[in-house]
Amino acid sequence: VNEQGWGIFLAREGGSKGVAIVVKPDGQAVYRVRMGSSYPVDADLSPDSGSLALLTLQGEGCHLGIYSLNQETELRGWTGEEEIFFEAEYLGGNALLLLSTERALFLDEKCQPVSEFAFKGEFLKDYAVSEEGFIVLALGRHRNGSAARLLTLDRDGRELASLDIQGEAEGLSAAGRWISVLYQDRMVLYDPDLQEKGCLENASGVQASLVREDGSAIVVAGGSATIYQP
Repeated sequence: VNEQGWGIFLAREGGSKGVAIVVKPDGQAVYRVRMGSSYPVDADLSPDSGSLALLTLQGEGCHLGIYSLNQETELRGWTGEEEIFFEAEYLGGNALLLLSTERALFLDEKCQPVSEFAFKGEFLKDYAVSEEGFIVLALGRHRNGSAARLLTLDRDGRELASLDIQGEAEGLSAAGRWISVLYQDRMVLYDPDLQEKGCLENASGVQASLVREDGSAIVVAGGSATIYQP
């Protein structure tokens, strides 16, 4: 769901490999793309709800296609050979982020790669993207272990900050200039430089947290939600 409340459903449909359906906040379907030869993996809507980025499996790699909601055919695209990307995210405007197990790849508005950040032996555990144009990654040293550090990147793939962490990071969210990280025993708020800006202690019963643009966070625990103010 984007900032305007528009959403995307990826589903199976007879006679195709899958379908992407764009819906308005009232649930009305306004756009549909059927995939005849490739399987949809992920999709995202542009901030203005004018275009759809659709990531599909294609052969031994993947394909990212950009569609205008005013026409059925693909406007532009990019194909990755022998590498599987599993996430596609708009970074404000029409720039895009693709994530694989090996790297973060940044594409411009023409759907052409312009930069990348390779994980270099680390493993991606979680990530979040802020509409302000930065990305936070949780990286681990082992494939099956927990995250060992947090890392922030700007929309051009440049590293902003890195922070070694203790304890398992169970959830990330980002909004505005804020990041929330849910650990096993606490929820911590950071800025893009990974400076701590607030901490909710004794959070072992918290199931999820979602930071908002003003720095407050929605905290879900025991079937109810409260607002945490730093």
